[in-house]
Amino acid sequence: MTRVMVVEDDRDISEMLSIVLNEAGIDVDLVDRGDQVISTFRTNPPDLVLLDLMLPGKDGVSVCQELRNESLVPIVMLTAKSETSDVVKGLEAGADDYMVKPFNGQELLARIRTRLRRSQGNSKLKICDIEIDQLSHTITRAGKSIILTRLEFELLVTLAKEPGRVFTREALLKEVWGYSLP
Repeated sequence: MTRVMVVEDDRDISEMLSIVLNEAGIDVDLVDRGDQVISTFRTNPPDLVLLDLMLPGKDGVSVCQELRNESLVPIVMLTAKSETSDVVKGLEAGADDYMVKPFNGQELLARIRTRLRRSQGNSKLKICDIEIDQLSHTITRAGKSIILTRLEFELLVTLAKEPGRVFTREALLKEVWGYSLP
């Protein structure tokens, strides 16, 4: 069953989101503090994260960046901040979508389903006996787990997505490390 982590400090909103998601057949993990997200994520990785911006403990943008450093899990920001600068900041931090409160439950479900459909279709790569799961950030070879750093993992994913391509140093620096050389 699909599981969504709802990161929201307003109890009324998190309960309403739980009801809407449960009625759609989605399991929900509730987290009400920004500084608890990463440990909860590592313990019980969700299929998608609904993330508020204004949280106690750690703000949503910082949480989003930390999640993105660990995983490609879809992140939908759900917040009262509607200024264009806030939307841009959230998306540039790594969010896949941004919705402003108040929101329509049906629209939220449609956006969640769209993000899940896109992520689940592209989450696993397989080359010979190596399987790379981009959502859970795991690699197995012949059934045995392989531990890599975040950059090693990103490098392997980049190479595995285009097995016949010869990458230049500059292309890898740009795609994996985010450097842009003059």
